[in-house]
Amino acid sequence: MSDAKPLYRTTLPNGMEVAYVDKGTKNPLGLTRELYERGGYSPAFDDLPKK
Repeated sequence: MSDAKPLYRTTLPNGMEVAYVDKGTKNPLGLTRELYERGGYSPAFDDLPKK
């Protein structure tokens, strides 16, 4: 994992759960729950604030 900073999570209208991560780019990167958990990010997906 890089120096990414997890920001928040949300549920899209189609039901997909997405975590947004700041990787130092203009816009945050959206990762599905599966990719977020596979990437070993901290905190856990369920501990991220909802937006």
